Amino acid sequence: MIRRAVAADLDCLVALAALMHAESRFRIFRFAAHKVRAVLQGLIDSPDGGLVLVAVDDETGEIVGAIALLCAEQWFSDELVVQDFGLFVDPAHRGGLAAVRLVAEGERWAHERGARTYELGINTGVAVERTARLFERRGLARTALLYVKEL
Repeated sequence: MIRRAVAADLDCLVALAALMHAESRFRIFRFAAHKVRAVLQGLIDSPDGGLVLVAVDDETGEIVGAIALLCAEQWFSDELVVQDFGLFVDPAHRGGLAAVRLVAEGERWAHERGARTYELGINTGVAVERTARLFERRGLARTALLYVKEL
């Protein structure tokens, strides 16, 4: 089941974010749980500009994945874009439909907002090819590359 996150989900969402952080290229950065909580709370509380969706295991009721989205004007235009802060499914629950449903529901929300584009990135280094296939099956096109140099 996919549903909107609520404040009561924050502990679980921060724990998922910590899992994502630990297996991603971002592990070189110190994880600031208080900052993650504040950003997610802001998205949950935003009536139109933010959205956090959770994937809930139907049998256990456990949150197994999430997507965090922001809807805002493009910096050089007054048209809206929806971009992700992150999409993550607990490794024990990958391979099912959680990510597919999160992406699809996020796209529906973007369309409802009147966004011109729905932009999802793959910059964690986690399951890159599998995630790319998911995005392409959902009609998203690869349009950019990201280059990083650790300093």
